[in-house]
Amino acid sequence: QRLEERQKKLQQQTALVRAELYRAGISAKDDAGATARLARETSRYNQELSKQEARLKRLGEAQRRMNVARASYARSLEVRDRIAGAGATTTAAGLAMGTPVMAAVKSYTSMEDAMKGVAKQVNGLRDDNGNRTARFYEMQDAIKAASEQLPMENGAVDFAALVEGGARMNVANPDDSWEDQKRDLLAFASTAAKAATAFELPADELSESLGKIAQLYKIPTRNIEQLGDALNYLDDNAMSKGADIIDVMQRLGGVADRLDYRKAAALGSTFLTLGAAPEVAASAANAMVRELSIATMQSKSFFEGMNLLKLNPEVIEKQMTKDAMGTIQRVLEKVNALPQDKRLSAMTMLFGKEFGDDAAKLANNLPELQRQLKLTAGNDALGSMQKESDINKDSLSAQWLLVKTGAQNTFSSLGETLRQPLMDILYMVKSVTGASRRWVEANPELTGTLMKVAAVVAAVTVGLGTLAV
Repeated sequence: QRLEERQKKLQQQTALVRAELYRAGISAKDDAGATARLARETSRYNQELSKQEARLKRLGEAQRRMNVARASYARSLEVRDRIAGAGATTTAAGLAMGTPVMAAVKSYTSMEDAMKGVAKQVNGLRDDNGNRTARFYEMQDAIKAASEQLPMENGAVDFAALVEGGARMNVANPDDSWEDQKRDLLAFASTAAKAATAFELPADELSESLGKIAQLYKIPTRNIEQLGDALNYLDDNAMSKGADIIDVMQRLGGVADRLDYRKAAALGSTFLTLGAAPEVAASAANAMVRELSIATMQSKSFFEGMNLLKLNPEVIEKQMTKDAMGTIQRVLEKVNALPQDKRLSAMTMLFGKEFGDDAAKLANNLPELQRQLKLTAGNDALGSMQKESDINKDSLSAQWLLVKTGAQNTFSSLGETLRQPLMDILYMVKSVTGASRRWVEANPELTGTLMKVAAVVAAVTVGLGTLAV
């Protein structure tokens, strides 16, 4: 029985194997053919496997070569970055070392340009061939030294401009000795610098105005600082501004021979204090001095005014040549002695409708005129600009300007030592550029061809770069 059961199991297993072989396309009845077919299929599979292994091997080799290329490229990038970094560092170091040199050259060129203007106006700074003389360097050193005592925005450059302006205004007598000329020019520039601080005006503009006033009123150069003191003292103690007083004094140039600068400043300042504009103040003062100076040549209306004031035109005319301001005050006192309702008409008879009201206003404020005359006549005004200059210097901003000026002067002196080497280099570069220009002019066709080639190469390069991006 057990044998029968085992036989059945073997038959069942055999049936299962036959079914599996059949599904695989193998018939159990054809063992030899099946074996041969299995061998062929196995061989074909082995060939395919070999081909796949070969492909994988080729892909692996390609991947290896790509990895090697990538590693080489990465190393080249690293080397490039190192070279670029070293180049940038070297460039930065070069620029850092060159910065003081460039600063020195820049400071010197600014000073050199400023001294060009000085040399144009001051005789003896250049010889007949245009070369610099010892006086040139002497004046340059004096300007630098003076600029380190007076705070100015551009230091010695600004001070040189003041010296140039003074020379243009002829504040120094060319017939004087060189030492006197230099002293007068430097003194004028120092006065202008102090006045610029006191009046809060541009120094170059103020120096020109002071120079003109000095000429108009025949003020010696050595007394110009007293002019500045008088103007500054009025500016501080009256309701007028220094700039407006300067404007009025320049407009009063036509009668400057009758008034000294102190009295002219006080008269103009009083008109300004009473509310007149600078041009009106100057016109009114001009009219008063002019009309009284030609009292005997006036109209009938003027003589009626004189009679009303009980004044003799001939006497007034003579007195105007000796003491113009004193004569004006006496006329104003006579006007104030009249009844209030007759004062304006009396002033109009003397000075016309245009300035009669201004003259009447001055008469009504005669004490203010006298006060301002005392301000300029006394000694209290002396040194007023120097005091303000000293006050200004006692500040961080002023001291910083002086420190900056000292540094600029140092750099300028250093830059001056490089002048000749740089001039030689520039002359050489100029000769090269000149030769290049002459070659281009002599070979226009070849030059045109080269430029076209360069343009094409540039265009192609740009195009390739654009495509690469």
